[in-house]
Amino acid sequence: MEFRLLGPLEVTEGTRRLALGGPKQRALLALLLLHREAASRDWLVEALWQGRPPKAADGTLRAYLSRLRRELGPERLRLEAAGYLLVVDADEVDGRRFEQLALAGRRALAEGDPRAAADLLAKALELWRGDVVVDVAAELPPLSEPARLEELRLAALEDRIDADLALGRHRELVGELESLVVAWPFRERLRSQLMLSLYRSERQADALAAYGQARTHFREELGLEPGPRLRDLQGAILRHEVPTVSGPTKRSHNLPTQLSSFIGRQPELVELEGLVRQNRLVALTGVGGVGKTRLAFETAMRLLGTFRDGIRLVELAPVGDASGLSRAVGDAIGLDASTVSSPDLDVLCARLEHSETLLILDNCEHLAAPTAELVEKVLGRCDRVSVLVTSRQRLGIPGEVVCNVQPFGKSA
Repeated sequence: MEFRLLGPLEVTEGTRRLALGGPKQRALLALLLLHREAASRDWLVEALWQGRPPKAADGTLRAYLSRLRRELGPERLRLEAAGYLLVVDADEVDGRRFEQLALAGRRALAEGDPRAAADLLAKALELWRGDVVVDVAAELPPLSEPARLEELRLAALEDRIDADLALGRHRELVGELESLVVAWPFRERLRSQLMLSLYRSERQADALAAYGQARTHFREELGLEPGPRLRDLQGAILRHEVPTVSGPTKRSHNLPTQLSSFIGRQPELVELEGLVRQNRLVALTGVGGVGKTRLAFETAMRLLGTFRDGIRLVELAPVGDASGLSRAVGDAIGLDASTVSSPDLDVLCARLEHSETLLILDNCEHLAAPTAELVEKVLGRCDRVSVLVTSRQRLGIPGEVVCNVQPFGKSA
């Protein structure tokens, strides 16, 4: 199931959208989702009727809970000692996936990888379809969780703009930032981003005018002067000391952008991330079509910033022989094909010897022997390289840790 609260409340199971009932019943589900822990009957009654429950509130609440349990499944809505608990995995709730992506994006930005940060943060912000449970917000009392998510949304937006500024996209940002400053006039970070975008777009006078507008607004509305961030930037603009864009950095990964949300496999995702962090060679095995590649990609996205020189994907499905294998690895790690068309293992190891990189060798079962030879030599000579392979079978070399992916509904 997928629970969506970043906008109108929705629950889907595959392609089917579940019937959640009327406004009060939908508001009850929103309360259980936002509360994140067991909620007592008294708290639910108080919250659902906002301090003015009718005489039949207990019976009505039981009826709502019964209908939700019937629609969601009895295992989803449990009665515990502390109250009613909605059982969901983190990756089933868009709000929690947003937090994971936003955190990964902020980490990539802090680690000097604005390309990865921009990708992750854009993906996080795409999950928002409107205000938190906007269709039932009037049925709910003031809650801290919607406000917290909205603040995280704004912070993620500002982080994404910082990433775009680091990538030299200042001209494209001016119009967006002008609108954002109107919507959130007291956020100094947005105002400073607007000033910086204008200055780098060769609009120094407009950048200084933006500072003047901010100062006037803060003094008239709050009786305050702008903070150090804005004052320092104004001074740097006047002195022409604003740092220029250094240019796009080398992208820390070559993973493809995923166009759909990753649903399920949360335990396997956590397990695989831990294995890759702790071991230099992990083989992700399982039958064809079980989801090994997507699980490897999602794990890699969680590991961005862990490997100093990034993550390089080598797609082996279209490769037919050992020479094609070495060429594919060479392309992934940046060897110049015009000078080294089919690098041998010594050339590959020389390139990787001082690199701290995670190599993902995807779909290598038809090249098991040459892949095993390549991996064993690389790991033996390049002590800061790690390898994650996806295959229908293990490589069978020393140090290999195997993680077997089972079809949904089956245990390992």
